[in-house]
Amino acid sequence: MFPEPRQQDPYRAALRDQSIRALDTGRPEQALDLALEALEGRDVRPDFRMLAVAADAALRLDRRKEAEDLLARG
Repeated sequence: MFPEPRQQDPYRAALRDQSIRALDTGRPEQALDLALEALEGRDVRPDFRMLAVAADAALRLDRRKEAEDLLARG
């Protein structure tokens, strides 16, 4: 079952919420993993919010190049 056009995929929405929660609770590694999973397989332009969360997590892990690469995808 796929979401209707213009509807949000509930699985990706849950991944986004959990990645933000992981960031808020000081778990950047988990936040990055969840955000990257949410970005996988996107056949359209990546969600800019997920790119920002992933880049923030990468920065908190001192992975500046990875953060820059993520932001460049947007």
